[in-house]
Amino acid sequence: MPTPAVPVVDIKTGLATVDWYDFFRDAFAGERLGDFASDAAAAAGGVPMFGLYRTGSVVKVRTT
Repeated sequence: MPTPAVPVVDIKTGLATVDWYDFFRDAFAGERLGDFASDAAAAAGGVPMFGLYRTGSVVKVRTT
């Protein structure tokens, strides 16, 4: 694992945007997952392709 001072670089601009630990803190910040009955419902609810949602207590990945 890199030291906390290693920056995460935006590949489009080449500029450091955040340090790696900020990236992981934000990525796993405990965002609540929307509860949808199907991929179609998740899509209609704004879940992006390969985004996470749940059906009850089951976590799913939107694939369609």
